[in-house]
Amino acid sequence: MVIEKQKDVIYTGHVAFEIFTIPMWSLCAQLCTRLSICKSVNFITLTKSCQINIAEPNCPTSCLSSSFGDSFVAASALPKELAGICKGHACNITEICVPKSKSEGYLCHPIIGYRIVPPKVHIPQSSYDGIFGQSVTLVCIVTSQLQLTDVTWKKHEGGSVSTIDPDDSGSFYRDGDVELPSLIILNVTLNDTGTYVCSASNKVDTRSSDTITLIVHSVPIVFVHQLSYNATFGSTVTFDCTVSTTTSSTITDVYWQKTNECQTKNISSTTTSSSAKYSGGTVNTPSLTIMNADGLDVSSYTCFASNIAGTGRSSASFLNVSAAVFPRDCSALHPLSESGLYRIYPSASVNFNVNCDMDTKCGGWTVFQQRFDGAYDFFRGWNDYKTGFGDLHKEFWLGNDYIHYITSSGQYRLRVELEAYDGSTAYAEYSTFSIGDSLSGYILNVSGYSGTAEDSFGYQNWMKFSTLDRDNDIASWDCAAASGGAWWYSDCYSSNLNGRHGIGDDRTGIVWRGFKGFSSLKASKMMIKRYY
Repeated sequence: MVIEKQKDVIYTGHVAFEIFTIPMWSLCAQLCTRLSICKSVNFITLTKSCQINIAEPNCPTSCLSSSFGDSFVAASALPKELAGICKGHACNITEICVPKSKSEGYLCHPIIGYRIVPPKVHIPQSSYDGIFGQSVTLVCIVTSQLQLTDVTWKKHEGGSVSTIDPDDSGSFYRDGDVELPSLIILNVTLNDTGTYVCSASNKVDTRSSDTITLIVHSVPIVFVHQLSYNATFGSTVTFDCTVSTTTSSTITDVYWQKTNECQTKNISSTTTSSSAKYSGGTVNTPSLTIMNADGLDVSSYTCFASNIAGTGRSSASFLNVSAAVFPRDCSALHPLSESGLYRIYPSASVNFNVNCDMDTKCGGWTVFQQRFDGAYDFFRGWNDYKTGFGDLHKEFWLGNDYIHYITSSGQYRLRVELEAYDGSTAYAEYSTFSIGDSLSGYILNVSGYSGTAEDSFGYQNWMKFSTLDRDNDIASWDCAAASGGAWWYSDCYSSNLNGRHGIGDDRTGIVWRGFKGFSSLKASKMMIKRYY
């Protein structure tokens, strides 16, 4: 039998497997005829090995290399008779035909331990949560000893199956091919929710991954049932809020935002659980209830809800509260009220007149000290500072008892406004302010500075009040007498706003050291505002 052989050429591009210790090339050629996958054969004389190739022999020159004494034969050039009884065998692509005998036929045995295997398709993650509008990469890892011929993705939804074509010019997909098997879905929408299967093929067979589940989530839909509410002073009002999602994603947080021209404040579930002012505003109860409504509650309110996709928000609902009949302080007045004198009711048994500043920083400030022209002497005794003195329209000290009544009824911030004789101004705000009762010496609690005047009040924190006839400071001398005023002296002060008016810099004037050192100031104003 004459078989055409190409000497000095070896086909190396697609060697499927190699068998050693083959005595002659004709047996190597016969092996090729018994494998349906074999397209060409090399016999290496030096090592007595047989290389079975699975690609067609007409590959580019780069697939071939020269090796003396070796033989390359195309399968198409091999006589069918070489296969013997296996001629026309029906073994599949991963099997080899083995003759039993001339009379008993043949067997098909799997080719084990060689590279004639289908690809392996692996997914490291079986489920993904996609965020509406973002991209998601479905990871597919393909390994194959043979060159891949195809990678495809299919989407299963309901009873239908669709093939994804990333090469489509209008496609919302990228990759998912032989070079990059993982599929990128661009700008996912709710329609992309479903199960996906990655398949890969080589010349042997096609294999598919397990299913990948993709759930696309969108931010919660937050709806308020009413855009405006009118509440009477002291009543309870509930903002109805409904939260829903288009998927099974869990709502992880609900909170409200209170907004007016002066501030934006979040009302969280932590706030509502520890406050007598609010209830609701939680995942289980999104609607927000405000108790004992007053002027401080006049604002816009917006409901927010969050899930894995992000945070959704409702339209704003505006709350208006009628004028206070018995306001507990100036904060309870309607924001549109004018500045001036009002009677307040910090408790059921206590009421008195105060000066309300309704213009500064959204109003609602209860003024307890005001100085600007020296009309009143502030170097006074304990009882005067206890009950107050002066004119609420002009210069005055409200009275330590009254300041205590107010600050013990809620949580208050302090604002101090200052003016120097050169016309310059500054302010200091403290997020926490209160004083104790007379038995405590009207002990000071102040902290949380912000502003432009520097902190010259924190130094006096936890000090008792001292006057010319009641020395409660911690100095070895009488700070009130030495400073010409009455204050929460320590040893002695960083501020002395009840000092003598008009004095230069002898340390007995109206002093805020962070603003103008020991130089006496022209004017000062101290006022408080409740924030619950």
